[in-house]
Amino acid sequence: MDSIVKKHQAVYPNDHGDFWLMIDIKTPAEQTFNALEQLLHRYMHLINTPLDTADDDHAVRIFLSGNRPVKRIVEHPNPPVALDGRPAELDADFPALLMPVVSEHFGRFNPYTSRGKINPRKEARLISHINQVHRQGKKVRFWAHPDHPDTWAYLLSLGVDLINSDRLEALDAFLTDRGL
Repeated sequence: MDSIVKKHQAVYPNDHGDFWLMIDIKTPAEQTFNALEQLLHRYMHLINTPLDTADDDHAVRIFLSGNRPVKRIVEHPNPPVALDGRPAELDADFPALLMPVVSEHFGRFNPYTSRGKINPRKEARLISHINQVHRQGKKVRFWAHPDHPDTWAYLLSLGVDLINSDRLEALDAFLTDRGL
């Protein structure tokens, strides 16, 4: 993989946009980041760091989710990774390159009623959140939403940038059918 990415400056041969790699830390943040930072050092020629501009030609952007060492990343002189933000952190004014994504449990905004209809008041809160994230130049991601094409279509229609799924082949077919 390393030689393919170096040769084409892309993870996928026909896609020259950034490849976003989310690492979801489930172990202690500091200890895990120490190990991760040592590992990533070998691959810095492939990685756009948060201090790199959007025009840099490395193929991969990495952001940490889960148990994130926020203070360590924020104070790092040249962090190798960015942070997956939380809605509560939107008021902290983290730059979009340092915190390019804001993620939340879908249940916090779930606009569906028990009968599968849309609750307009809850949908308005969901749309307001998406707009707030986008105004800061960040991407929106929800987790724990129904992993189904109807939900994927709904989230895309609202402008959600990153769709979570455990059904990768089905999601790939869904996105391909829509030219995405």
